[in-house]
Amino acid sequence: MRQRDAKYSDYDAKGNDNPKWKGKRVEMLKAVVGDSETTSEQKQRATIILGYISRRLKKFAHLPELDQQAYGMLTTIHAGSLWEWPDEWELVTVKGEECVRQIEPENLSTSPEPESTPTDPEPEPQPEVDEPDLSGAEKLARAKALVQGLL
Repeated sequence: MRQRDAKYSDYDAKGNDNPKWKGKRVEMLKAVVGDSETTSEQKQRATIILGYISRRLKKFAHLPELDQQAYGMLTTIHAGSLWEWPDEWELVTVKGEECVRQIEPENLSTSPEPESTPTDPEPEPQPEVDEPDLSGAEKLARAKALVQGLL
């Protein structure tokens, strides 16, 4: 586990919320870039994350306000993951889209494999139910009737 620098983190050294930066991720990352005491690696990472946030905000600017807020919250969560856990999260491009993904650890557990345990007997197979072949219109009518019944 990496040692946290509480100066620029959502969390203090004990892992509690850092009230200085609560809800102020962009301001925190800008402060990292402007601080002469931060390392060039930290500044570069902060710049990359700020660029990611900016591109995401521009990408969703045409959407209704509620959608912008939802995508903004998701972007904030992703930016936090990229900043707080750089060894576990990375920014990648998939089919031309920027994505944040969790890096798969090589080995999830260092404990030995558990001994095999007997499994419960498999349940008896259930008889198959014959479903009638329905046309698209019939399926749509059934779906509408189901929805009306749920409302």
